[in-house]
Amino acid sequence: MTKWFKFGLVAVIAMLAVSCCTPDSLIIKTLGITPRSFVEGNRGKSSILTVFAFDVPRMREQLGITHQNPKGAESGLGIVTTKSFPTGALPESLNSMKMQGFLSCPSYSMQAFTNTIGLDQFLTGKGFEKKTDGNTTIFASNPNNKMYSELPQFCAIGDKGAIQIDRGDMELGISVSGVLSGNEESVLSYPFVLDMAKSLQDYPAIVFLFPFESYIMRINGGGITSGLYDPGKQADMVEQFKFWGRPRELEMVGIGSRIVNDTEQVRFCFQYQTEQAAQEDMETLKTAIRSTPSLITGKLWLNNLNLTDPLISIEGRRVFFNCDFEARKPKDPFIFHKLFAMTANLYDWGILWKK
Repeated sequence: MTKWFKFGLVAVIAMLAVSCCTPDSLIIKTLGITPRSFVEGNRGKSSILTVFAFDVPRMREQLGITHQNPKGAESGLGIVTTKSFPTGALPESLNSMKMQGFLSCPSYSMQAFTNTIGLDQFLTGKGFEKKTDGNTTIFASNPNNKMYSELPQFCAIGDKGAIQIDRGDMELGISVSGVLSGNEESVLSYPFVLDMAKSLQDYPAIVFLFPFESYIMRINGGGITSGLYDPGKQADMVEQFKFWGRPRELEMVGIGSRIVNDTEQVRFCFQYQTEQAAQEDMETLKTAIRSTPSLITGKLWLNNLNLTDPLISIEGRRVFFNCDFEARKPKDPFIFHKLFAMTANLYDWGILWKK
C-alpha cells in the first residue's frame, strides 16, 4: 500500500509540474475567442480559411518598441487587420502600446482582442444600440447612423475578450458573441488546433490555415483568377497544376514568424492525421516548395514570397519548414504576415496546392 501511495504521489506531483510549466500562451487565449462555427461555415465555400493571431507584447519586445520609442499598431508592428483602427484617442484594446492578444479573420471581417479595458466606454454614445446578455455586452450599429463609419458595425465584449465584426450581418455577430459567454465552441475545441498553437509557441505572429479543397476543385469552379498575371501563361500552367491536390489527411497548416537579431524567421508547420501520412508526404513537400510556381507572377512560389531555401524536418505527424524572410530590412516591422495576407486574398497558395 505504501509503495502505491508513493507512486501515486509522484505521479500527481509530475502532473502538476507539467501543468505549471505549460501555461496557456497569449496566442492560445486569443484563439479561444475564435468561433468554431467559422471553420464549419466555410466548408464548401472557400479553398482555405485563414486566421491571423498575434502576441502583441512579444512583437513589441522583439521589435524594440518601448514607451520611449512608440509606433502605430499597423505601421510599427505589422499586424494583419480587417479594418483600420479609428483615429483619435483609443482605448487600451486598440492602443499599440497596451494591446495584448489580437486576432483577425478576413473571411468574416472579424477582429478580436484579449484586452478590453476602456472599449465599452469608447463605444458608448457613438450611435450603437447597446444591450447586455449575461456577462456579454453587445454593441450593434444603427444602420441610419453614418457618423462613425470608421468603427466596426458590431462589437461584443465579455470576460474572455472582445469580438468586432465589420459587416451588416448582425445575426452573425450575435451568434459569434456566444463564444465569449461559453454558449458556443471556439476553434480550440479542435485538438489539432491546440497542438498547432503549441508547435508555434515561440513565434508571436501566426497564421492558421484550414484547408478545404484541392486545386482541381478550385480551378473547375473558376475560383482561381488573377488580373496580375498573363491569362495565356496561366492557362498553360493549369495542366501541370491539375496533378496537384491537397492530401485528405492534412488537418491544417500553421505559419509563424519572429524577429531574431533583426532577421524575420518563418516557420511552416504541416500537420497530418497520422505519422505515416506526414512521412509519406514530406518528400512531395520538398519538391513542391522548390518547384511550384506562383499563379500570379510565374516565379517559384518560394522566391515569390522572398523566402530562403528551407530547412525541412519532421516530428511525429508534423512536417516543418524553417526559412528566413529576405525582404525585411533592419528596423522594419513584422512583414511576412502582411505579405501572406495579400497572397491569401489572391488564392495564390503555392505549396499548399500539392500532389
